[in-house]
Amino acid sequence: MKETREQILGRAFDRHISVSAGAGSGKTRVLVQRFIHILEQHPGIDLSSIVAITFTRKAAAEMMKRVMDAVEEKLLDAINQERMLDVEMWSRIRQHLNAARISTIDSFCSQIVREYPIEAGVPHTLSPLPTSRAVTMRMQCIEEALIHVLNPDHPSKQLIDSLFHKHHHSTITKALDHLLQKGSLALNVLDELHTRKDEDIIEHAWKSIRKDLLEHMSTMFIVMSELPGFLDSRFIDAHLVMQWKSLRKQSLEILEQPLHDETFTFLRMVDALSKTIVSQYVTQKKTPAVKYLKFSDISIDDWIVSNYGLIEEIRKQCDIISTIGEIGVALDGASLSAEKEALRFSRLLLDIALHASSLFEAYKRNEGTLEFNDVQTIAMELLDHPEAGPKIRSRIKFLMIDEFQDTNAMQYELASRIVRSLKGEKNDQDVNLYIVGDPKQSIYGFRSADVRVFGSASKDIQQANLFNGTVDYAEHLNEEEKTGKLSLSTSFRLLPGIIGFVNDLFSALMGSKSEGYEVAYEQMIGGRNIGNEFTEKQEIGSISFLIHTQTNEDESQSMMDEAGLIASAIKDMVVNKSKKVWDVIKDEQGNIQHILRDVKFKDCTILYERRTMVHVLMAALRSEGIPYFTTGNKGFYTSPAIIDIRNYLTFLSNRNNELALAGILLSPFFGVSDDELYAIRNAYGRKSLWVAMNEYANVESGATQHLKEAVTILSALLVKAQTMSLPILIHTILEASHWRNIVKTMEDGAQWLANAEKLIGIAREFEQRGFRHIHALVQELQLAAEYDDESEAPIVNTEDAVNLMTIHASKGLEFPIVMLYDTNAKERISQPALFESDQFGIGLPLIKEYRVSGAHETSQSLISMAVSTERKARLLAEKKRLLYVALTRAKDHLFISTSHKDGKEYAERSMMHLISRHSSAYEIAILNTEGKSLYHTSIPVLDANQETVLHRELNIPISIIRTPFDIQTEELQESPVQEASFHLFGKSRQEYKDEWYSTSQFMLLQSDEDSFRKKYVFGFPDTKADHHAGFMNDEGHGDISAAQYGILVHRVLEQIKTWIQQDGAINEDLLHSIIEEQVNDFMIYSSEKDEICSRLLTLCKTIHQSDFVQSHLSVISRIKTEYSLSIPINDDFFVVVYDVLIEKEDGKAQVWDWKTNACSTRSEVDALVKKYELQMKYYAYILHLMYPLQEIITTTLLFTGMIHSSDQQDWIRDLHWNRDDMPMIRQEIEQHIASAKKSTLL
Repeated sequence: MKETREQILGRAFDRHISVSAGAGSGKTRVLVQRFIHILEQHPGIDLSSIVAITFTRKAAAEMMKRVMDAVEEKLLDAINQERMLDVEMWSRIRQHLNAARISTIDSFCSQIVREYPIEAGVPHTLSPLPTSRAVTMRMQCIEEALIHVLNPDHPSKQLIDSLFHKHHHSTITKALDHLLQKGSLALNVLDELHTRKDEDIIEHAWKSIRKDLLEHMSTMFIVMSELPGFLDSRFIDAHLVMQWKSLRKQSLEILEQPLHDETFTFLRMVDALSKTIVSQYVTQKKTPAVKYLKFSDISIDDWIVSNYGLIEEIRKQCDIISTIGEIGVALDGASLSAEKEALRFSRLLLDIALHASSLFEAYKRNEGTLEFNDVQTIAMELLDHPEAGPKIRSRIKFLMIDEFQDTNAMQYELASRIVRSLKGEKNDQDVNLYIVGDPKQSIYGFRSADVRVFGSASKDIQQANLFNGTVDYAEHLNEEEKTGKLSLSTSFRLLPGIIGFVNDLFSALMGSKSEGYEVAYEQMIGGRNIGNEFTEKQEIGSISFLIHTQTNEDESQSMMDEAGLIASAIKDMVVNKSKKVWDVIKDEQGNIQHILRDVKFKDCTILYERRTMVHVLMAALRSEGIPYFTTGNKGFYTSPAIIDIRNYLTFLSNRNNELALAGILLSPFFGVSDDELYAIRNAYGRKSLWVAMNEYANVESGATQHLKEAVTILSALLVKAQTMSLPILIHTILEASHWRNIVKTMEDGAQWLANAEKLIGIAREFEQRGFRHIHALVQELQLAAEYDDESEAPIVNTEDAVNLMTIHASKGLEFPIVMLYDTNAKERISQPALFESDQFGIGLPLIKEYRVSGAHETSQSLISMAVSTERKARLLAEKKRLLYVALTRAKDHLFISTSHKDGKEYAERSMMHLISRHSSAYEIAILNTEGKSLYHTSIPVLDANQETVLHRELNIPISIIRTPFDIQTEELQESPVQEASFHLFGKSRQEYKDEWYSTSQFMLLQSDEDSFRKKYVFGFPDTKADHHAGFMNDEGHGDISAAQYGILVHRVLEQIKTWIQQDGAINEDLLHSIIEEQVNDFMIYSSEKDEICSRLLTLCKTIHQSDFVQSHLSVISRIKTEYSLSIPINDDFFVVVYDVLIEKEDGKAQVWDWKTNACSTRSEVDALVKKYELQMKYYAYILHLMYPLQEIITTTLLFTGMIHSSDQQDWIRDLHWNRDDMPMIRQEIEQHIASAKKSTLL
């Protein structure tokens, strides 16, 4: 594709550059081309001097891939053109490309800190601070800081006593915790702000409040005077009207002045008088008053809808402000006394928070742990270090930051400490800065992103260019372009019709001026192949509003009906073929052609802001037989699968937790019914639930198989859970009750399975951080659930299915058809633990009425009012940007669905409210009773050469759809549905995908297909207790005692690197302790414990003394035990659990597998080796994937029953496979999976 003028300008590196890039403008492409342009113009440049930063690992990986592809393309072109010098240059670049620093900002900062640990004052080895530990550590620091200030000799004792007298201890603690989570940089900003005089802080807050108050009050005076009968003394007392007119005259004079006593009096009068007058017209239920209805038959319904809410809001503000004055007078005789006292309290809180923060930082440094923002803070400190700072900057020539709209003040401060000219410092070696992003797509305020930073940075860049004398005065540049401020306004994503709709809406909604949190809107230019094929076929894109008319107050029913409209619209497009989408194909000569094709399910993506109603949407799609999948939903830790697994782990950690036990009994793990749980409680009510269900299962004839199986499985797991590897424990939990087979048939089963696998990965990382105890993991999961912002596991879906995702998750993506759901949702603004901002400081509440017991009656302060107003403005501005992101994901067609009552306004500040108030296209369409309209407009477009901007007239199709579509009788082909139909020893029709397979399953399938089907297809329980512990006992023990002994051997040997010391000797005390602990847990009531302990001790010592183990002592400390690995095999997964994975000193890896079978001769061992050959072969294949360069893969079977043989080699069997054997082994695994699948089908 030919580059546009904007894209060519974006490659410049002769000055600092700021690029504002609209949706679909190809900003990442421009950034990559700039990277390549730098390489071309600076032959021999050190690639590590080019730093490119983005904000997600996925984006960094994508950027690196694009750069690599561009380098390959340059190299291939040089080879084809036989430009040998260029071939040499691009070959060298390709060879050293991994030195280029393309990473996330945290990775970039981490690299700096690792390079200068001494200057940073941190240990060489740093680890992330777990959430649970961070919470505990913060509270400990807060407690220590409070103890410090509560010292009787503290100089501010009187103020401290007053603070704790007027504010509850828990309120203070929560406020301090909130401040600590803001970070040290934010605390310093607040501290500096609070050094100003009280009067200045109060006046700054009052100016912010009165600006909106004046505007709204002026409107109120006008609309009140327009009420019928307002000037008629027969209806409104003439004295009231005179007072009202007097207040109107005074309003401008009083509200423009600094806050004083007269202001409070004026506002109290406005509140009282407006209430008196409006009550003559409107009741509290927002209906016309009886008095007015008797006076006049002129309807005021529209007036109530348009103005009553505004007047109520003004009255509320007047009441709050006048109350502040009254509280002040009651406190100390002066109107602002309470406000000033609140400021003194705020300063004291900040002092405590700063002290706690310094303690927190010291604790983290001492432990060698860091939080996410800590790395950035330390990197900033290093950049100001007299020695480290210049060294770091000298190694950077070019700094490029993508997605700059997602930065915050701290991250920009970091950039400005690298690029010193941003701070007005002259430097011959100044780093060249390039930032690119779209302020209109800044939607991560909840992650501390601050859209204001982009505007500030752009201005600083222009000033720095002027300061450096690097302004480009070329005639073809406009004034902003000369100083480095560029725009990418051409969209190659949206069809002209959608561009026209978006331009119309956001020109009015966002305006043309950036101020505060509001960003200016720049008209999008159409660049998506605007040619004759689009206009001739009249396929320029369309806008459709799906409007459900709500008839009652039942929100859930309304949401179901709205979801039904969406499902109907999808079927209309797919079955009735009512719409087409554009696609791109290549002809036989390789030329790109644009074609129109029918809509498929996978073309449709449904976006939503809140997740709470997604289940309703899923139900509507299922009822219409529409396949779908979800992407990027938040709430991983509070999803049903994770809650059930967390309950399971909680119970295993503490068997007395009855809530957790009841949860897993009722869950898919066991499926015990409510009735049976009630029967247990009724029969054994005084006993704990765990004891009661054990007795019930053993005594009561009515006990179900589900309950008995739960008792058996949980009993076995309670014995070994405390010492098991955490990821293995979760895997065992899932396998023990065939959980995967159960949930995969559920409506959202794929998401359950994906979330469970993600949790296993989290458990593995948790364990690698040094936490192995189940209780620690439970705590971590509980804390994570409280602050759940984690996305659910992604479900990879290549089938023809509708995609469901949040608007936030859709950012950076594009879809042929976008359907925006639930746009009339009421805004829910939660109250923060503390009102604070970098503009107004900390706003504590005022105590209106002190109560000896219970909560005090409080009122807002001026500061908290200003912070609250600012917060609402920030959230509204972000809501506009969120709407922009949602609408600009659509390439071809856009649907907007909503539900509301006729005659009522859309919910205040909802997306549909914003559209209805600012979209001319919607205004025209809603007036057309036929439901279809053409919105006439014009949009700027690029000409065929992509050089000149033209204006094209358009008639955009806009539809209002209120009822479901009539679908043709031709039925769409539904995706296969899994049916839970069980036929004893027969065959059931099921389609399995994303299945999990292991060698144990394959071995059972080979030996006994009926047993395999009973166990893995139908989920029938195995009668062996050891199987219920979550693994298959296939080692041929003669009886259960031998099986139990084998389990104990595995559990003790799992800890072999613990009880064999670094010097190679046995730590006998530790080994004794481990054995006794395992035996006591496993054999609570057995009289044979001492004998078993003795047998295990003898065995372990013999194993240790064997030549085999002695020859591996140098690497024994590095082995991995009970190591679980899973790999995808086509649509399924294959899982192995290595007893021991060992990497020898020569770098070669090997697998050991302990076998505890009873055997006494070589021939018996040989027979067992043949039995386990399949297992070892597949173990070797997985090992090959980990070590692909290893020529010979060795797995070793260790038969502990033969270790006492006179020839020690009798207990060891090595099996070897060549690397060339691996493709064949892969085929065998695929064949075994196919056989397992076949065993489940007709």
